[in-house]
Amino acid sequence: PPRLIMPAALVCGIAILSTALMRSDQKYRSESVIDPLTGLLNRKALENRIAELSQQSLTADAPVGLLCCDLDHFKRVNDTVGHPAGDDILVRCADIIRGQLRAFELAYRIGGEEFLIVLPGLGINETTELAERLRAAVSRHPFPHGMALTMSCGVSASEPGRRFDFDALWSSVDEALYEAKHAGRNQVRVAGGGAERAVALSA
Repeated sequence: PPRLIMPAALVCGIAILSTALMRSDQKYRSESVIDPLTGLLNRKALENRIAELSQQSLTADAPVGLLCCDLDHFKRVNDTVGHPAGDDILVRCADIIRGQLRAFELAYRIGGEEFLIVLPGLGINETTELAERLRAAVSRHPFPHGMALTMSCGVSASEPGRRFDFDALWSSVDEALYEAKHAGRNQVRVAGGGAERAVALSA
């Protein structure tokens, strides 16, 4: 993916945050924090990160982006091609997500076909750009059995210099994802100002 040009102070903040996160990664991987199907981090790993992000977001004076992706009509996939093929599709989707992320950008499988991505140092615009790249990559991917798959995304981000409030951020992301689903799926919705706004899509 294209790299962003950032101010030096923000780069330093991201470095502080990402270094601390990566130092603890080996410890977390020794616990049961890896989703056995996709190889992504799981809910337990997310719980371990939340306290760190809350403290380190203040130290780094940098935003934290949050992005939730949910595969559209995935039950139909399992009903059509069976659960083993559905599992293979989930693995492929996890690979697509990994391929778009940098080392300090963390992806979690938090439900059957739901993925959460935590993005230290990324504000709302950068997080939205990543969400759209992921949505487009999934919609273009040649999945087996001729399956055409799409993904809906909800996006939010914390403010620089303010404590990372995961519960508030998650609530806004969840609402944005609901709006994306309700509006027809295969789109990105951004939480902001008490309302969700649609992202212009390019297929």
